[in-house]
Amino acid sequence: MFKAGARAILAAAAFATFIYSWDTNMMQPVLPFYVQQNAAALGIDPKGIGAFLGMIMGFYALINCGGNLVFGWASDIRGRRLILTIGFLGCAIALLFYERMTSGGGLLAVRTIHGFFSGALAPCTAAILADTAPLERRGMRMAMWAIFFAVGTMVASPVAGWLKVAYGAGAVWTIMSIFYFLVTIVIWLLIPDTRKLAAATETKQEAPVSAAGARVSRWGFLGHLNVWIACIGIMALFWITAVWVTAFAQHLTALNKAKVIGVDPSVALGILMSLQGLSIIAFGGFLGRLCDLIGRKPLLIAAFAFLSASPFLVSTYSLPLIVLGWGICFGLAAALVWSSIMAVLTDELSPYERGTGMGFFMVFPTLGIGIGSPVIGNLSDLFGVQVGIMAGAFLPVTALILSVFARRRFECKPVTRRLKMYLAIVTVVYLVIVAAMIPVLGPK
Repeated sequence: MFKAGARAILAAAAFATFIYSWDTNMMQPVLPFYVQQNAAALGIDPKGIGAFLGMIMGFYALINCGGNLVFGWASDIRGRRLILTIGFLGCAIALLFYERMTSGGGLLAVRTIHGFFSGALAPCTAAILADTAPLERRGMRMAMWAIFFAVGTMVASPVAGWLKVAYGAGAVWTIMSIFYFLVTIVIWLLIPDTRKLAAATETKQEAPVSAAGARVSRWGFLGHLNVWIACIGIMALFWITAVWVTAFAQHLTALNKAKVIGVDPSVALGILMSLQGLSIIAFGGFLGRLCDLIGRKPLLIAAFAFLSASPFLVSTYSLPLIVLGWGICFGLAAALVWSSIMAVLTDELSPYERGTGMGFFMVFPTLGIGIGSPVIGNLSDLFGVQVGIMAGAFLPVTALILSVFARRRFECKPVTRRLKMYLAIVTVVYLVIVAAMIPVLGPK
């Protein structure tokens, strides 16, 4: 490995994050249809395809949580570069075996192995970006992680769908594998031991540090309220996502029958969901910089206030209110959350526990969907779809209350005139796009 500069390290981490986003988003449009089309060859009962898909997705998520914890912890001991390389290599090899499996059990085993190794990707990429960012720039750097992931998400799904139709599922997995092998080379060449870089520049006055540079207790960060605010906050964001997948999808069907919307419910959901990625890409960098200037706490409070309001607006039968609730409240909340919450977390983590902390943090999005989906689904069945949607406000309100007690880490700085101008321009453009959704979704 030759000595890389700060920009080269950032570019390598950005590329790794972009490719990591493919791990889920290129599989979603491919794997379910592959199973349906090859059920007989895999020995899967046609009546049990839904149960098998639920099992294969659930096993992946469950094992991925374990991988987050194991590889995050390992990256604090052995370094991010080695563990991230192992993660990408493990995923690349697993991808080559999907199409070679001749039974449902074999496919489930490959998916489980894939889920374990993919657990290295999120904690290590996020920890590398945090390690290489000074405290006064960390909000913007962690917002960049979300932007790279969002761009990858918006690219991966449509490309995967097109490749699946044109060349088959095997082509998708082969291309993914090639890029995974490529990113391991980039990582090995450009990314040094970022723990040591960070330890040389950071000071942690609130925690005891051993002679090796690590905290005495590797899990000592669990005693900080800000860590739990970050974990519950990200869980709240994905809890709301469970609302969109379960109750709100049913609500859109009812809105279509009532002629409130004039497009297919699945099309409406896809259009609305694209606003989340757009808002993160449009606002993420600017809000990340704002987070560095005025502190994490104001952005957290604003994020969870918006997120708490969104279920009440989208549960109505008014299209303008639904677009307001999703496009403004949920869209801006997503951008605000990703621009501040990872900075809140990494502020509390020393360089030699950052991987462990990130691995712990990355478990909570899965918990948000895994717990939220059945809870919201059952509430919708028992008390109606509107009640199910509004129940989505439970965790955001909890996070809002906790964020009021978040600890400030540094003094506020004045917001520059240029940043105010950029935010104003982006806000106006985004509002125009959101307003355009009303005639697009409305009855024809």
